Amino acid sequence: YMLRHLIGSAAFVALALTAVMVPLTYGLTLVTRSMCERIQVRRDERGGFMAEVLRGMRAVKIFAWEQWVDEQVRDVRRTELRQQTHRQCLNAVNTFQAMLSSLLVLTCCFSYFTLGLGGTLTSSIAFTSIAWIDIMALSLRNLPTHFASLINFRISLVRIDALLRAADGAGPTAPSAAPPQTRGAPPLMELRAACFAWDVGVGDV
Repeated sequence: YMLRHLIGSAAFVALALTAVMVPLTYGLTLVTRSMCERIQVRRDERGGFMAEVLRGMRAVKIFAWEQWVDEQVRDVRRTELRQQTHRQCLNAVNTFQAMLSSLLVLTCCFSYFTLGLGGTLTSSIAFTSIAWIDIMALSLRNLPTHFASLINFRISLVRIDALLRAADGAGPTAPSAAPPQTRGAPPLMELRAACFAWDVGVGDV
Protein backbone atom coordinates (compact mmCIF):
# COMPACT_ATOMS: atom_id res chain seq x y z
CA TYR A 1 0.00 0.00 0.00
CA MET A 2 2.77 2.45 0.91
CA LEU A 3 4.68 1.61 -2.25
CA ARG A 4 1.56 2.14 -4.37
CA HIS A 5 1.01 5.47 -2.65
CA LEU A 6 4.53 6.55 -3.70
CA ILE A 7 4.83 5.33 -7.29
CA GLY A 8 1.27 4.40 -8.21
CA SER A 9 0.67 1.41 -10.47
CA ALA A 10 4.42 0.92 -10.90
CA ALA A 11 4.26 -0.89 -7.57
CA PHE A 12 2.36 -3.71 -9.30
CA VAL A 13 5.21 -4.00 -11.82
CA ALA A 14 7.63 -4.59 -8.97
CA LEU A 15 5.26 -7.10 -7.38
CA ALA A 16 4.75 -8.96 -10.67
CA LEU A 17 8.47 -9.22 -11.40
CA THR A 18 9.11 -10.44 -7.86
CA ALA A 19 6.45 -13.13 -8.29
CA VAL A 20 7.86 -14.18 -11.69
CA MET A 21 11.27 -14.89 -10.15
CA VAL A 22 9.83 -17.37 -7.64
CA PRO A 23 9.19 -20.24 -10.15
CA LEU A 24 12.71 -19.84 -11.54
CA THR A 25 14.17 -20.12 -8.06
CA TYR A 26 11.97 -23.14 -7.37
CA GLY A 27 13.10 -24.85 -10.59
CA LEU A 28 16.74 -24.39 -9.67
CA THR A 29 15.93 -25.80 -6.26
CA LEU A 30 14.50 -28.98 -7.79
CA VAL A 31 17.73 -29.49 -9.74
CA THR A 32 19.68 -28.93 -6.53
CA ARG A 33 17.61 -31.58 -4.76
CA SER A 34 18.35 -34.10 -7.50
CA MET A 35 22.07 -33.37 -7.20
CA CYS A 36 21.96 -33.75 -3.42
CA GLU A 37 20.31 -37.15 -3.76
CA ARG A 38 22.95 -38.32 -6.25
CA ILE A 39 25.70 -37.11 -3.93
CA GLN A 40 24.21 -39.10 -1.06
CA VAL A 41 24.02 -42.21 -3.24
CA ARG A 42 27.70 -41.91 -4.16
CA ARG A 43 28.60 -41.27 -0.54
CA ASP A 44 26.71 -44.39 0.56
CA GLU A 45 28.40 -46.39 -2.17
CA ARG A 46 31.83 -45.25 -1.04
CA GLY A 47 31.03 -45.87 2.63
CA GLY A 48 29.63 -49.33 1.93
CA PHE A 49 32.65 -50.27 -0.15
CA MET A 50 35.03 -49.12 2.59
CA ALA A 51 33.06 -51.12 5.18
CA GLU A 52 33.31 -54.19 2.96
CA VAL A 53 37.06 -53.68 2.57
CA LEU A 54 37.55 -53.31 6.31
CA ARG A 55 35.59 -56.50 6.96
CA GLY A 56 37.83 -58.37 4.52
CA MET A 57 41.10 -56.66 5.40
CA ARG A 58 42.96 -59.94 5.80
CA ALA A 59 41.95 -61.08 2.34
CA VAL A 60 43.02 -57.71 0.93
CA LYS A 61 46.45 -58.08 2.51
CA ILE A 62 46.88 -61.73 1.49
CA PHE A 63 45.97 -61.19 -2.16
CA ALA A 64 47.68 -57.78 -2.40
CA TRP A 65 44.50 -56.00 -3.46
CA GLU A 66 45.51 -52.65 -1.96
CA GLN A 67 46.06 -50.93 -5.31
CA TRP A 68 42.81 -52.23 -6.75
CA VAL A 69 40.86 -51.13 -3.66
CA ASP A 70 42.50 -47.71 -3.80
CA GLU A 71 41.51 -47.28 -7.45
CA GLN A 72 37.90 -48.27 -6.74
CA VAL A 73 37.58 -45.88 -3.80
CA ARG A 74 39.19 -43.02 -5.72
CA ASP A 75 36.88 -43.58 -8.69
CA VAL A 76 33.77 -43.33 -6.52
CA ARG A 77 35.23 -40.32 -4.71
CA ARG A 78 35.94 -38.52 -8.00
CA THR A 79 32.33 -39.02 -9.06
CA GLU A 80 31.14 -37.70 -5.72
CA LEU A 81 33.38 -34.63 -5.99
CA ARG A 82 32.09 -33.89 -9.49
CA GLN A 83 28.55 -33.90 -8.16
CA GLN A 84 29.63 -31.63 -5.31
CA THR A 85 31.20 -29.20 -7.80
CA HIS A 86 28.03 -29.09 -9.89
CA ARG A 87 25.98 -28.48 -6.78
CA GLN A 88 28.15 -25.59 -5.62
CA CYS A 89 28.07 -24.01 -9.09
CA LEU A 90 24.29 -24.30 -9.17
CA ASN A 91 24.04 -22.72 -5.72
CA ALA A 92 26.17 -19.82 -6.94
CA VAL A 93 23.93 -19.35 -10.00
CA ASN A 94 20.85 -19.53 -7.81
CA THR A 95 22.17 -16.90 -5.41
CA PHE A 96 23.30 -14.63 -8.27
CA GLN A 97 19.89 -14.88 -9.90
CA ALA A 98 18.18 -13.94 -6.65
CA MET A 99 20.45 -10.93 -6.13
CA LEU A 100 20.15 -9.82 -9.77
CA SER A 101 16.38 -9.91 -9.57
CA SER A 102 16.41 -6.97 -7.13
CA LEU A 103 18.25 -4.79 -9.65
CA LEU A 104 15.89 -5.89 -12.42
CA VAL A 105 12.83 -5.08 -10.33
CA LEU A 106 14.14 -1.59 -9.47
CA THR A 107 15.09 -0.80 -13.06
CA CYS A 108 11.76 -1.88 -14.55
CA CYS A 109 9.73 -0.27 -11.78
CA PHE A 110 11.40 3.15 -12.01
CA SER A 111 11.42 3.03 -15.81
CA TYR A 112 7.68 2.43 -15.88
CA PHE A 113 7.13 5.16 -13.28
CA THR A 114 9.08 7.81 -15.23
CA LEU A 115 8.48 6.77 -18.85
CA GLY A 116 5.10 5.09 -18.66
CA LEU A 117 3.37 7.18 -16.00
CA GLY A 118 5.33 10.39 -16.56
CA GLY A 119 6.20 10.73 -12.89
CA THR A 120 9.12 12.67 -11.47
CA LEU A 121 11.61 10.45 -9.68
CA THR A 122 12.90 12.54 -6.81
CA SER A 123 15.42 11.38 -4.26
CA SER A 124 12.78 11.01 -1.55
CA ILE A 125 10.56 8.87 -3.77
CA ALA A 126 13.48 6.83 -5.09
CA PHE A 127 15.10 5.96 -1.76
CA THR A 128 11.79 5.34 0.00
CA SER A 129 10.66 3.10 -2.86
CA ILE A 130 13.95 1.22 -2.77
CA ALA A 131 13.44 0.57 0.94
CA TRP A 132 9.91 -0.74 0.43
CA ILE A 133 10.87 -2.85 -2.59
CA ASP A 134 13.80 -4.28 -0.64
CA ILE A 135 11.46 -5.32 2.15
CA MET A 136 9.10 -6.89 -0.38
CA ALA A 137 11.91 -8.73 -2.16
CA LEU A 138 13.66 -9.85 1.04
CA SER A 139 11.78 -13.14 1.05
CA LEU A 140 12.78 -13.74 -2.57
CA ARG A 141 16.47 -13.29 -1.82
CA ASN A 142 16.19 -15.68 1.10
CA LEU A 143 14.35 -18.35 -0.89
CA PRO A 144 17.51 -20.15 -2.12
CA THR A 145 18.79 -20.54 1.43
CA HIS A 146 15.41 -21.68 2.75
CA PHE A 147 14.89 -24.12 -0.12
CA ALA A 148 18.40 -25.56 0.31
CA SER A 149 17.79 -26.06 4.04
CA LEU A 150 14.48 -27.79 3.34
CA ILE A 151 16.14 -30.03 0.74
CA ASN A 152 18.90 -31.11 3.12
CA PHE A 153 16.33 -31.67 5.87
CA ARG A 154 14.16 -33.84 3.62
CA ILE A 155 17.09 -35.94 2.40
CA SER A 156 18.37 -36.45 5.95
CA LEU A 157 14.88 -37.37 7.15
CA VAL A 158 14.48 -39.97 4.40
CA ARG A 159 17.88 -41.49 5.22
CA ILE A 160 17.09 -41.63 8.95
CA ASP A 161 13.73 -43.25 8.22
CA ALA A 162 15.38 -45.85 5.97
CA LEU A 163 17.97 -46.57 8.65
CA LEU A 164 15.33 -47.04 11.35
CA ARG A 165 13.25 -49.32 9.13
CA ALA A 166 16.22 -51.46 8.12
CA ALA A 167 17.17 -54.59 10.02
CA ASP A 168 19.83 -54.43 12.68
CA GLY A 169 23.26 -54.32 11.11
CA ALA A 170 21.89 -53.62 7.65
CA GLY A 171 23.24 -50.66 5.81
CA PRO A 172 24.16 -49.45 2.36
CA THR A 173 26.70 -51.72 0.79
CA ALA A 174 28.43 -51.54 -2.51
CA PRO A 175 28.24 -54.49 -4.88
CA SER A 176 31.23 -56.72 -4.39
CA ALA A 177 33.53 -57.30 -7.31
CA ALA A 178 36.69 -59.34 -7.64
CA PRO A 179 39.81 -57.60 -8.87
CA PRO A 180 40.75 -58.30 -12.48
CA GLN A 181 43.14 -61.17 -13.09
CA THR A 182 45.20 -61.74 -16.19
CA ARG A 183 44.12 -64.77 -18.22
CA GLY A 184 46.56 -67.63 -17.91
CA ALA A 185 48.28 -66.14 -14.88
CA PRO A 186 49.04 -68.45 -11.94
CA PRO A 187 46.65 -68.32 -8.99
CA LEU A 188 47.35 -65.72 -6.35
CA MET A 189 47.59 -68.37 -3.65
CA GLU A 190 47.67 -72.16 -3.85
CA LEU A 191 47.56 -74.65 -0.97
CA ARG A 192 48.70 -78.26 -1.36
CA ALA A 193 48.28 -80.90 1.32
CA ALA A 194 47.55 -78.11 3.77
CA CYS A 195 46.67 -78.85 7.36
CA PHE A 196 45.16 -76.33 9.74
CA ALA A 197 45.04 -76.83 13.50
CA TRP A 198 44.91 -74.78 16.65
CA ASP A 199 45.33 -75.39 20.35
CA VAL A 200 42.35 -75.03 22.61
CA GLY A 201 43.53 -73.41 25.81
CA VAL A 202 42.01 -73.81 29.22
CA GLY A 203 38.92 -71.69 29.57
CA ASP A 204 38.42 -71.29 25.84
CA VAL A 205 34.92 -71.86 24.55
